Amino acid sequence: MTASTAHHSEADASLSADAYPVDDLLLPLAQITRILRTLYVPDKMSLSREARIGMNQATITFVNFITALAQEIAAKAKKKTISANDVLSAIEAAGFQEFLPILREALEQLQKQKEDKRSSKQIAASSTTTAGASAARSSSSTATTARASSAAHDPEPAGEAQGESDTDLEEEIDIMDTT
Repeated sequence: MTASTAHHSEADASLSADAYPVDDLLLPLAQITRILRTLYVPDKMSLSREARIGMNQATITFVNFITALAQEIAAKAKKKTISANDVLSAIEAAGFQEFLPILREALEQLQKQKEDKRSSKQIAASSTTTAGASAARSSSSTATTARASSAAHDPEPAGEAQGESDTDLEEEIDIMDTT
C-alpha cells in the first residue's frame, strides 16, 4: 500500500458514518418544531417526534445537497471557498428557481446589516479616538496650567525645585498629548 493510499484510507475512515453520528449533524429540534408549527401545522394538531426528526433529516440532506453543488460550481471556477453566489447558482441548478428572489432579498438584507454594523463600529472607533485625544489635551493643558500657576506663586519654579528641567516637562506634555 502506497503512502497516498494509506492517507486516503485514513481520511475515509475518519469521515465514516460511525465517526459522525447523524444525531450530531441535526439541527436543534426546538427550532424545527417552531418552524413547522408556524408554517404547516394547525394549532390543534400535534407533531410526533418522528415527524420532527424526519423533517430535520430532510433539511440536513437538502443543505448538504446544495452545498455539494455549490462546491462543484466553485471548483469549476477554480475557487476553494464557496460564496453566496455559488449557493444561489446551486439552488438554480437544482431546480429551485422559485426560491431565488426570496434568497436574493435575504442576502441583500444581510449584506446591508453587515455594512451598517461595520460603519457603526468605525464611527464608534473614531469618536472614541477623538474623545480620548480631547481628554488627553484637556488633562495636559490642566497639568500645564497647574504648574504655571504653582510657578507664579512660588519664588522657585516647581520643575527646578524637584530637579526637572524644561525639556522633561515638555516630554511629559508630549506624552500626555499622544494618549
